[in-house]
Amino acid sequence: MDPVVPQEITAELTQILSNLVLGDNEIRSNAEKAVNERLASTPDLYVLALTQFAIGADKELMRSFSLVLLRRLLFRPSSSPTAQPSKHAALVLYDRLSSNALTTLERLLLHSLGHEISHQVRRKTVDTICDVANQGMGRGRPWHALQAQVFSMAQAGLVDGVIGMVGGGNVNPVSLRESAYRVFAGCPNLVMDLQTDAVLGVFQRGLQDTESIEVRYAALLASIAYLTAADPNQLAQSLSLMYPLLDTLPPLLAQTHDLSHTLTPASPTPTKHLIQFLTALTPLCTAQPVLFYPHITALLSFLPSLVLPTADPGPTPTVRTPFPKDGVGDGDGEEGDEREERGNLRLQALEFMISLCEARPSMFRTGNNAASPTTSQTGESWVGVVVRACLEGMSEIDEDCPYGVEGGLDRWLNDDPQSSTSASENESPPALYEQSLDRMAFAMGGRAVLPPAFQVSIPFFSGISYADRATHSHSPSITLGSTTIHHVWIDPF
Repeated sequence: MDPVVPQEITAELTQILSNLVLGDNEIRSNAEKAVNERLASTPDLYVLALTQFAIGADKELMRSFSLVLLRRLLFRPSSSPTAQPSKHAALVLYDRLSSNALTTLERLLLHSLGHEISHQVRRKTVDTICDVANQGMGRGRPWHALQAQVFSMAQAGLVDGVIGMVGGGNVNPVSLRESAYRVFAGCPNLVMDLQTDAVLGVFQRGLQDTESIEVRYAALLASIAYLTAADPNQLAQSLSLMYPLLDTLPPLLAQTHDLSHTLTPASPTPTKHLIQFLTALTPLCTAQPVLFYPHITALLSFLPSLVLPTADPGPTPTVRTPFPKDGVGDGDGEEGDEREERGNLRLQALEFMISLCEARPSMFRTGNNAASPTTSQTGESWVGVVVRACLEGMSEIDEDCPYGVEGGLDRWLNDDPQSSTSASENESPPALYEQSLDRMAFAMGGRAVLPPAFQVSIPFFSGISYADRATHSHSPSITLGSTTIHHVWIDPF
């Protein structure tokens, strides 16, 4: 790409940026001062020089650093001594750039988006582009060229001629598609004025991408951003997007059970991917819970397998883990990492289910308030799964350090559960499950929570292993004694 600033400016800025990453505080401080002085005197020239450096620098580290620095400089409050506090206090460097400089800045960023080979640098380019696009649109400056290029990139490798148009054939088309959906996710306003069917078609293709889970994840983020920002009319026309969106989950679950699934040492496991997808979906539960209503039954077909233990834990922890490692059964190395991942997956899936209940409890009401018998049964199943998952999780305690409390079971059992320093206030897994049960009780009330809680409690108080269960597990009687459940028990209706 042809240079947009004189060579001497580029050389000067290169030296300044090199000094900024040095460990010497004095040199770095002088470099920061030099940057501020040049931006104050000739902002157009040095912003474009910095952007050009972010494209042409030889080292990936310097390209990434330049893009991060560009974002910070463009939108920090102006340090110009001539600015009047009363009138220009909100001005940022972006506002001081001329129209021609902004046009050139946008052109340079689009070049980076279409030609940058490094995956890590592309992420920084996307972040910078989203900031520039959002800030520009907020000031009434649309970016039509970005809109056109990103739509083309979303089809890279899928439509003949698209690669040559946006990437010159040098960039992996999968990377182009991923970047396109990340731009959609970071700047949903790009598509809000377009025909809904066209937008949904692009998102659906990304959600069903067969080559890359990273593309599917980026498309998931884009779809969620769109549905969150959509107005009621757009939302009504976009209900069909929920099917491919939620269909991304079952294949990931299947991969977590596929022992033949091969991974490179640096690649995320299917479990990590599933955690990622559920984490991304959870805010949509809060923002637009009604979108999930037609899919509750389908979600119940696989969510219980995520939040409930995979096998009967047995009457005691010794039966559950007959040959513990390191004395507590946690294991180490890859086995320990896998156990931790699965624990995180259980908690994230539970967070997804509880978030829906908190956002729209009426979707899970039973009895006279239910919309239909099917709704009533589905609601009971959903609440029952959550309650059981919470109680099961609370029972999986470490005898040597229950709830993260040093001193063993005696120390923990003597702790006042209603104290502000109670063990249930920490972030150990059993404490998180107890907090989840409290949230569920607040959201749904005693009428919904107590029946499944008692149903799960019965095995704890029956059979010859009761003594072991009462001693070694977090008994549901203690569960019902927690602050929230206590109030639900006293006045359940």
